[in-house]
This record gives sequence, C-alpha cells and structure tokens, in this order.
Amino acid sequence: MWQELMETFQLEGEVADFVKARVREMVAEERHDFAFSGGNRTYFCDLKTPHPPHVLGTYDTVRHGVLARFCLGREGEVPGQGRLRIVVTERASGAPEYPGIARGYWFMKGGPEAA
Repeated sequence: MWQELMETFQLEGEVADFVKARVREMVAEERHDFAFSGGNRTYFCDLKTPHPPHVLGTYDTVRHGVLARFCLGREGEVPGQGRLRIVVTERASGAPEYPGIARGYWFMKGGPEAA
C-alpha cells in the first residue's frame, strides 16, 4: 500500500532527502542532548536571540520532588558560529498528576570552518 502511494505521488526523492537530513542531524559533531521534567506553559523565555534549551529555575513539589521550569530555546543564526538547530523528540504538557517533559538535542550547523 505505502509503496503504491510513494510511486503515485513520486515521493522517493523527498523521503530520501528527509532521511539524509535526519541522519546528518543525528551524527552532528557537537550534538547536545537535553531532558527536562517540570513545567512551562509557554516553553520559551524572554530572550529573542537564538539560544539553546535551558532551565529557567526549579521548584519543589510533594509528589515529584524538584522540577524545572524550562525554555526550549530559539533557533537561528549565531554570528561566527553557524545556525543553531533544535530538535525536540518528545514533549508532553504536564497536569497536576504528572510533570511535563521535553527531550531532544541541539547542534550548530555550519560555522566559520564550513564557509
């Protein structure tokens, strides 16, 4: 079934390009993993310039102990370093019964040596 759809819509090239891009991201030299457990309604801080995911602060809970308020960062060009890329692989909003989570990785694409 899926092979027919791929052929009908001529998606082989697009799928191959997507897979190649994902593999390049996954083997990036400077891959930085992140995993947060806690809460943040907006998932962002007030910084408007590109920056990696980070913890804004922590808070104590009776059920889950110390949790984090976190920012998922902001992608974009960083002068002299390349383009900051952020890949969120898992994200779930929390509820009173369980904390929210965010996992993924970030890396710099390009940079001075790539120019």
